[in-house]
Amino acid sequence: MLKKILNNHFFQGSFLVTVSTFFVSLLNYGFNLLMARGLSLSDYGELISVLSYIILLTIPFGAFGTILVKRIGAVDPSERRHYATSVERWLYGNVLRATPLLLIVGGMGYWLLNANSNLKMTSVIFILIMALCTLLLNIYFYSLQGYKEFLIYGVYLTVIALFRFLGGAAIIHIQGGLTFVYILTVVLTLCQIIWGHFLIRKKHPQKTLNIQFQKVTTYLRRKSILIPALATFGILGLANVDVILVKKLMTGSEAGLYGAVTLLAKIIFYVTSPILSVGYIFFTGKEHKHQAESLLLIIAGLVLAAGLAAIGFYTLFSSFVIHLFFDQRFNALQSILWLSGVYGTLYSIVTVFSNYFISKNSFFSTLPLLALAFQVIAIYFFHSSLAQVLLVNNALLGTLLFIYIIAFSRFARPTL
Repeated sequence: MLKKILNNHFFQGSFLVTVSTFFVSLLNYGFNLLMARGLSLSDYGELISVLSYIILLTIPFGAFGTILVKRIGAVDPSERRHYATSVERWLYGNVLRATPLLLIVGGMGYWLLNANSNLKMTSVIFILIMALCTLLLNIYFYSLQGYKEFLIYGVYLTVIALFRFLGGAAIIHIQGGLTFVYILTVVLTLCQIIWGHFLIRKKHPQKTLNIQFQKVTTYLRRKSILIPALATFGILGLANVDVILVKKLMTGSEAGLYGAVTLLAKIIFYVTSPILSVGYIFFTGKEHKHQAESLLLIIAGLVLAAGLAAIGFYTLFSSFVIHLFFDQRFNALQSILWLSGVYGTLYSIVTVFSNYFISKNSFFSTLPLLALAFQVIAIYFFHSSLAQVLLVNNALLGTLLFIYIIAFSRFARPTL
């Protein structure tokens, strides 16, 4: 039985994606820690806010990726490379033809961000460049997934993340500033695009296929596209909008401190991310749907146990944690470190439940979007201290989790 599971292509692919995702998350986390130690508090707050903007602006591209994976998977295996390279030509052609429109949109985006974000000019330009680069990168990420070449996909992600980490260490060593970080990121992203261009080809002669996608409104009418897109925006928004608002409403140093405390909260999410990834894979697998409810309870229990351990450790050894990851500039966080542990635990468990409801194609999975709206309003009114912002987040996530538990108990009652 065990040998059959280990030889299963679905299991092997899931394992490789999970392991590579974990290592990439670990390297990205290490990069953020380096930036926290090496940059000034205000520059670190700027960087964390910029990364949050990029995440939120590029969420819609994930829907395009989902469609691309399905389209490539539906093509005959011998034609998949031809299809992917044809999509690449189609996208690049459309980007070139839309250059005037993109310049207008980019100009409007620059004006809006510059006027409302409390960010530097270089940061705003960096956000716009990375948004476009992410759109192009998605072709290669999702094409490799569509090919089912999970090992190559994992190496592709890990190598760039490793170079980013090493580059970040070099920048800190030479005491480079935020501009150096932006240049490093753009250069590595362009290298990743070039590498992806060759990876999806593998030196095989390519023929051009006719590529046609339906109108965006057509896709948005499909629950299988709309629900995951809304749910993803909601769950990622809850982890990033607070960072953006703190940067806008509070001082640069407070933004840096808040970036650090949320980074410690996300340790819980990163540590449990392999469990979350495997859970989502099994939630969506047809052969495991009858076990989804029991699996959800097991995963939520494991995440809760890890979270409670983190909360206890943060409470008892707050000084040790601060000096292990940061330096004396972050001592002010010791008294609220336990709140970050609660935040990370609640967020991780909410993500588990959201993934479960996404797999059921249920609109319950979009509840984080509603919570996001309340988060924006609440932080606008309650931001006199970092502790107050964390309390707002914890109250909203706790309420959301309570609603999810009630919905799950009714949704899963026939199968438990």
